[in-house]
Amino acid sequence: PVDGIVATGTTDVEALHAALAGEPAELITLYVGAAVGDAEAEALAVAARRAIDGVEVEVQQGGQPIERVLVSLE
Repeated sequence: PVDGIVATGTTDVEALHAALAGEPAELITLYVGAAVGDAEAEALAVAARRAIDGVEVEVQQGGQPIERVLVSLE
């Protein structure tokens, strides 16, 4: 990862929440991979919103074949 943040957890949602908790951001863009369905993408967006109060979250189909989600914070 570019910023050196590696997210680990029992689930993708848990890992994303743990990685984002306390990070400063106004906008998070989630680029979901090819294997991530709509329901899981929405669950990831909810986790991001819960991790950072007041953050705006966008979900984009990244289509990457290996990474399940790439995250951009602004």
